[in-house]
Amino acid sequence: MEATIPASISYGGTAYSVTAISEKAFSACYNLASVAVGNSVTQIDRYAFSACYSLTSVVIGDGVSSISKDAFYGCDSITSFTVSAGNAAYKSVDGNLYSKDGTILVLYAVGKTATKFVVPNLVVSISESAFRLCDSLTQVILPDSVVSIESFAFQDCDSLESVVLGKSVSIGSYAFHQSDNLTKVYYRGGSTDWSALSIGNKNDNLTSATRYYYVENEADVPTDGGNYWHYGANEEIVIW
Repeated sequence: MEATIPASISYGGTAYSVTAISEKAFSACYNLASVAVGNSVTQIDRYAFSACYSLTSVVIGDGVSSISKDAFYGCDSITSFTVSAGNAAYKSVDGNLYSKDGTILVLYAVGKTATKFVVPNLVVSISESAFRLCDSLTQVILPDSVVSIESFAFQDCDSLESVVLGKSVSIGSYAFHQSDNLTKVYYRGGSTDWSALSIGNKNDNLTSATRYYYVENEADVPTDGGNYWHYGANEEIVIW
């Protein structure tokens, strides 16, 4: 089933503009496969499309300036966000949703089948619940530009095995909660830097994973028996 949100509706002979999709408006609409949000809509409220398990495609018009972080909660089949070029608040890149300036990764299309994702260098923040319920990714690489991973960002990512983190990142509560297969953290700083990080509660899978610290040159690898890594010639992760 497809849904197109119209610019206006008529009632009693009067036309009314459609400016918002209210809380739970389409919640648990199990047969909804795609939705196109018209240009008159300015906001998509909390849980507006929650638990629409068949939803694969979302088109966002010019006018949307506010999308609740839980608007698409549980929509684990989405493979594509498409944003109108005229939208001033958001844009889509490779089917994922970003702020217009590209500094915030708002939502990853968690229905994709890719196993690896490299966050673009321009991104500084991973939004709340951005990757939540993504079952396909086994590795996520975050650049040094990312300084904030908000709460629930990678919660319930069942296949996630490893993550690369920048030296100065802060991590919100529950960011990696219930991502039970996370076993390796490649950190771009040293042990002292790690100890100074702000890491919220309920991130036991992250903090208990085997941690590798970044060392560029083999001659600089400490002899303390710790775990160290660097990038190889093809930007692959190599353990010293």
